[in-house]
Amino acid sequence: MSTPRRLPATVIDLVVAYCRRLGDIVTLLEASFAHQLDEQRLAEAFLLLQESQPVLGSRLVINPWQAHWERLDPEQRSRLVVVHDTSAYEAFRISKLDAERGAPVQACLFRHRDGDRLLFKLAHEAGDGGAIKESVGLLAEIYNRLAHEPRYRPVPNWSGSRGLEQVLRRIPLRAFPGIFGNIKYFQDTLRLARQDALRSAAAKTSAAVTERDQLLYPQRLIDRQRMAALGRYGKPYGATITDLFLAAIFRAVAQALGTNRDLQLTITVDLRRYLPGGRAEGIGNLSGTEIINLLSLGESYADTLTEIVRTTSERKRNYIGINGFSAFVPLVRPLPPRLLQTTMDVFTRRMVPRSNVPSLFSNIGIIPIPVVTFDTPASQARLLPSATYPPAFVPAMSGYQGELTLSIGTYGRPGVTTAGEQFLDRTLAELPV
Repeated sequence: MSTPRRLPATVIDLVVAYCRRLGDIVTLLEASFAHQLDEQRLAEAFLLLQESQPVLGSRLVINPWQAHWERLDPEQRSRLVVVHDTSAYEAFRISKLDAERGAPVQACLFRHRDGDRLLFKLAHEAGDGGAIKESVGLLAEIYNRLAHEPRYRPVPNWSGSRGLEQVLRRIPLRAFPGIFGNIKYFQDTLRLARQDALRSAAAKTSAAVTERDQLLYPQRLIDRQRMAALGRYGKPYGATITDLFLAAIFRAVAQALGTNRDLQLTITVDLRRYLPGGRAEGIGNLSGTEIINLLSLGESYADTLTEIVRTTSERKRNYIGINGFSAFVPLVRPLPPRLLQTTMDVFTRRMVPRSNVPSLFSNIGIIPIPVVTFDTPASQARLLPSATYPPAFVPAMSGYQGELTLSIGTYGRPGVTTAGEQFLDRTLAELPV
């Protein structure tokens, strides 16, 4: 039986591809170790990963009337990059990754006598934040298994679904009328578009990207002690860590805009929560969205948090993340890529803010310890989000072993504080502890 050469591209793959004009739509996972990894074994595991998950060893082909992932020959697939100094590592971090020119994954091993660092990059066309965690977790599984079974070869996963249908078939039929009949989602979407137009008119616009600007990933680490204190603060409110940071972001947005009324923020939701074991059948894009509306933030952080908890708790009772966006995907699936691109052109013109205040918060979530266990667990790990051209930016949150990283991807000049970086500091200042 011959090996397939193509995988169908999903609607979300194409939606992400058409968002590429907004910036560097790539997700990164960085892990630091107190030990040195086996370079040869890691290089072999990385190639086997691309063999086991066909989309990672393919390139995206978009024609006017159809789109697919085309399998690359073994010699065309991505190889592990090994560097020995910080400048080479940083150059790799900001290097381009184009899923239409080659494999949608890259990996770099930074060798250091005090312990290695691993950086894994995934083009968003192939998968989201949940997908990069799955990919690195599979890389770790292969790496660890090769230590005991040098001839191990994983079975290629050609049959696993990469699309939203694997989630929708897990939702009870009785829930669909309430989910897809909720016109409030579409009303909220239009409302958010109007709000972004107002933000763009009111807020100061940053300078356009120039040749002197480069890709930057400002980060803020919240240590275990502060995270524990935040957990204790939120417990009486029934608040999750996401709720606590969402409240702080809302208050930071209000401060920037000079108003605490009628504010909206879109958050991402990993829909793998509805799948057995929280794992998808194949590597893909399975993020949903929710629009959080607050008519008033109240006078204090506690007031804002109370309203956030009420709103998110209500949505969690009815399949949070599954909404009009999910209903939209099956409707546009038959559309040819050219028509879908036209739709996305309208979306990006009307929905993407041109101000230095975010309208999207990306909750990439916790990195499980096994995902970054290469012989032994990583000492630190973080996820870094896609970068967008100024003035737009997207704050993102990821956690590992009790620590949490707030980060953004943006463009600017090294050493010069960007608007996004200022927003991260403003958000942390809004936290109650």
